[in-house]
Amino acid sequence: MEDSKIARFIFKRKPYLLLKALRSKDGIYSAQLAKQIDCSYAYIVRLINQMEKLGLVYIERTKNVNYIKLTKKGRQLIDLVSSIEDL
Repeated sequence: MEDSKIARFIFKRKPYLLLKALRSKDGIYSAQLAKQIDCSYAYIVRLINQMEKLGLVYIERTKNVNYIKLTKKGRQLIDLVSSIEDL
């Protein structure tokens, strides 16, 4: 069941772009991600929360900024999807 949730989620454009952005620069904050993938801050926060629940990202909380980073599972997933894209 968990795998099917991830599959339905990741094959949408914005979640894919978010993971791809994190792969290229791990440790980025939400506002930067929103600007980079051209969507609202509220939408990016919702995506990040969903990805965190699925174990694809984690939030590194600091005093001033919360950095979004890929988990091992998230990195494996985006690497796999990107390799398929390259075919």
